[in-house]
Amino acid sequence: MTRSVWLLGRPVAHSLSPAMHKAAYAALKEDLVYLAAEVGPEDLPTVLDGLLKLQAVGINLTIPLKQAVLPLLKRLDQRARELGAVNCLRPCEGGWEGTNTDADGWLDSWREEVGQPLEGRRAIVLGWGGAARAVGTLLQEQGARLQVLLRDPTRLKDSASLRELATCLEPGAVVLNATPVGTQSDESPVVWPERVPENVVACDLVYNPERTRFLLEARQRGCATLGGLGMLVHQARRAIEWWTGRPVQCAQEMRQAALTAARARE
Repeated sequence: MTRSVWLLGRPVAHSLSPAMHKAAYAALKEDLVYLAAEVGPEDLPTVLDGLLKLQAVGINLTIPLKQAVLPLLKRLDQRARELGAVNCLRPCEGGWEGTNTDADGWLDSWREEVGQPLEGRRAIVLGWGGAARAVGTLLQEQGARLQVLLRDPTRLKDSASLRELATCLEPGAVVLNATPVGTQSDESPVVWPERVPENVVACDLVYNPERTRFLLEARQRGCATLGGLGMLVHQARRAIEWWTGRPVQCAQEMRQAALTAARARE
């Protein structure tokens, strides 16, 4: 019998995850189907109850549910507790258990595509939602010096305004866009200064389009760049391993499926 895995959030119509998961399940010969549904925080308790009754194998969460789900869970694993956000659920006795594969998926992507140490670098994170909190905490674990920039810096102690990017930059800094700005749009959350210090790496968690305006403008100023597709692939790989208990060694097939789906929409 075909079993279901779900992506919940708002919006989800742009997501490349269904194509990517379909490729992974085919490679693994798992009889699973991946479905997406638009769900906001107000409907989440009812939806989680319904999917538990449907015996769903697992759930992925995206904006704006990664922190809203926390009080609804029966159990959090250690990684989710450390990172303060959840992107992945599976059934447990009496409800749902949550974990976080975002941060370690991003680190997999960094190691694969950039391959430089993070220790000692200044890490400038734009935004402080669920994904930002997870990757920002991981950057600190890796020995980076965290600086958070927000549109409204009064929301978080010791944060600064997005307009202050130029004053925060230093040689070797990592600048991470963890806002949704740029998703299926030609926008950037910040204005890059005309002159950028040496060896700055610009990273975007947005994966559609593959090269956002944030990354294109950074590259024009000499920065190395890291898009969000690698994180999408590796967080999904880790999620599937958590749901099925099986190793997933088809990351390249998953990436290609996501790219094919993205280009089909252009």
